[in-house]
Amino acid sequence: FEVQPIEHYANSFNTLQRYVHYSQSIPSSDMHIIKSGNYIIKVFVEGKPDDVIFTRRMYVVEDKTNI
Repeated sequence: FEVQPIEHYANSFNTLQRYVHYSQSIPSSDMHIIKSGNYIIKVFVEGKPDDVIFTRRMYVVEDKTNI
């Protein structure tokens, strides 16, 4: 249950619709996933964990065998 701020973002330019492109690598130097399993990534407004912007499901598997 790590909270990791998104530090990599870029504002739009020369577009009709203004937007911000966010990116985050997992694992990063500050966040490591230790166990295989199902995870939910939850993005929320800074300091307001109840104000969820979106969620995404993901799963992690370990490379234990060769096929």
